[in-house]
Amino acid sequence: MEKFLSTLFTILIVLFALKWVVKLLLASPWVQKFLIKRLMKMAGFRMPQEEETRQTERGGKSKRTKPTDDYMKPTRREGQTWSDVLGGEYIGYEELP
Repeated sequence: MEKFLSTLFTILIVLFALKWVVKLLLASPWVQKFLIKRLMKMAGFRMPQEEETRQTERGGKSKRTKPTDDYMKPTRREGQTWSDVLGGEYIGYEELP
């Protein structure tokens, strides 16, 4: 019985120590930066730094990209309102006393 309790106690101490180490690692900015970049890459976002390195590896000139390259600005045709273009409608509100 004594051996069982000491084994159980050892397992609990190791689990708590492991939990503390994982929290400590995940709180570091380097690990967070790495995880966020990895998740963004998995989601399909393009990173401007990757574009530059790909172009320089191919032998092409590195071209600085703007952050708004992937964003399409909405355009309004004749007779359209901005709410039609942006997909919303203004709803007035009243403040309650």
